[in-house]
Amino acid sequence: METSVAVVAILGLLVSFGLPLALVALVLAYKHRKLRMSHETIARLAEKGLPVPPELVEPPSRRTSATLRGGLVLVALGIALAIFLKEVEGPWSIGLIPGLMGLALLLSWHIERRSAG
Repeated sequence: METSVAVVAILGLLVSFGLPLALVALVLAYKHRKLRMSHETIARLAEKGLPVPPELVEPPSRRTSATLRGGLVLVALGIALAIFLKEVEGPWSIGLIPGLMGLALLLSWHIERRSAG
């Protein structure tokens, strides 16, 4: 009986730490593959003497609306989590973590908008 508890604990640790690492590795591999394909396309165009479209050379611009949306979602999540934990008599201040992260994103969005305009 004791070994099955240990196996479950070890599997739980491996899954809880291994899954995020696997997801990060997957995203990085995808980005590397995409960048390599872009470089190969530029090299082929250069070999043929064709002009390289500027979309292939310039990095994609970051949308500021994604920053605004992410900030609003995190603020709402923080408020909802704080209210929920207050109702179940838990540590409501945990809701401050996503809430303040959302406020930081909103501040970043505001600063980017002011500097661009």
